Amino acid sequence: MRLYLAIAIGILLAFGGWAGIVLKSDSIEITNPPDNVAGLSGLVVTPDGLSFVAIGDRNVVARGTLQRTNGVLTGASVTSTGRLRDWKGRPYIGAWNDAEGLAITADGQLMVSFETQHRVMEFDDDLNGTLLPPIPPIGNMAGNQGFEALALDFEGRAVVIVEQPDQLPDYTMIFRLEDGDWRRIANLAYTGRFRPTGADFGPDGHLYVLERRVGLKGFRSQIRRVQLADSGTLTGEILWRPKTGHGNLEGLSVWRDGDGALRATMVADNNELAVLPGGFTEIILAKPDQSE
Repeated sequence: MRLYLAIAIGILLAFGGWAGIVLKSDSIEITNPPDNVAGLSGLVVTPDGLSFVAIGDRNVVARGTLQRTNGVLTGASVTSTGRLRDWKGRPYIGAWNDAEGLAITADGQLMVSFETQHRVMEFDDDLNGTLLPPIPPIGNMAGNQGFEALALDFEGRAVVIVEQPDQLPDYTMIFRLEDGDWRRIANLAYTGRFRPTGADFGPDGHLYVLERRVGLKGFRSQIRRVQLADSGTLTGEILWRPKTGHGNLEGLSVWRDGDGALRATMVADNNELAVLPGGFTEIILAKPDQSE
């Protein structure tokens, strides 16, 4: 989600400094990122926790590695970059630039949801895109409050959560791609002023939703665990809502480490502003001896 410059600077001043918690360490910035790597909004971490793929607001794809010391995230570096293109191999421009949600299919293709020009696309190895079926009209939807969160369930079906549809003050909508058509399967109730920014299905089968609130004191984040149902309005369980800010967290990847702990790795969108943080935050959602 892009924020106006004045709002972003106001938030920064409200912080008076920013630091997140990564398993009892400071949040991790990318080491010497290429100039085109900024505004990261979508994230997938490999099952071993050592590599990542992220996408930025301007449709840049960044691949890289994550380093840990004694299980604590200590470093992140970009090893290659690319750019999403249309089916003719042309880079997107203007309003077509606004990648938000990211997932990777079973055969390794990137699936991406977009705002502004609301759509979901799948990209081949050369990052040329194919448009998936359009999601049914959902009424008036603000340009930057559209298809923020994207995840693939264990059947490989795409699930999209809208950030904030207009005229729906109490909940948002969840869609799933089934047999070539999108179906609205459930609603997701809001908790206060938090709105969805990222999602992932964990290895336990639950849907995890990263949510953000923007206020005079800056960004606040939370993670909810939801048992996805095919009807009704879901609330889920809030697993993490820190008292301190962690930047504009938008990308979420949930995975299980070698010790059996369930981890959530997140990336912050700095809105392509050098004055805002844009690194990784990682937490343990559940230890091996905790029921899920």
